[in-house]
Amino acid sequence: MLMQEFTNMTGFEPTPEEYKDIEAEYCQFDGDKQAFCKNFVERGEPARLYKRRANHMEELGSMLVEKEKEYTAHLVKLTAQVAKLQEELDRELEWKPTDDVGTHMSQEEYEDLAKHGEVLSTIQAEGIVCREYGFGRDRVAIKCQADTYEVNKYRQLRVKDELARLPVYSSADWNYIRFDCAGYMYEMVNGELMRYEE
Repeated sequence: MLMQEFTNMTGFEPTPEEYKDIEAEYCQFDGDKQAFCKNFVERGEPARLYKRRANHMEELGSMLVEKEKEYTAHLVKLTAQVAKLQEELDRELEWKPTDDVGTHMSQEEYEDLAKHGEVLSTIQAEGIVCREYGFGRDRVAIKCQADTYEVNKYRQLRVKDELARLPVYSSADWNYIRFDCAGYMYEMVNGELMRYEE
């Protein structure tokens, strides 16, 4: 008997694995296809197989939950190991803050300026930069982020903090604008033009 014939006669669609057992049972059955299929339904075999499938799904779900717990625990352990190794490596490389590159205004100074000064639009900031330093307006790009850096014993650099830095103006000697021009990076800090290096 073909699986499709069985499905048509019983209304139950078995999985290939289930049908192997059904077919083996059919070979031992004393009767024709119709009699076997009628007997299969009357014995409640479809309900039994549905229940077995549900139990199997529940077992798989439980196994998945356990595997997820194991994976999470393992990931936490590995993350802690990586953090420890990173800490040891940082200590070995002797990372320390540097003022040679990145922003020339501390975050505390900037936050104080931002409280008292006016946040500038990009157009306003471009206008001030071009007026003060003679840059071509079409070559100036205002930036709204500045970074602080750390340096190690081999003079390698890495970003320590990424700081949001909108252009702010309070007076001619109290202001901040971070910008690029013609491939060079600059900051206007309290009226002074400074190179901003990465």
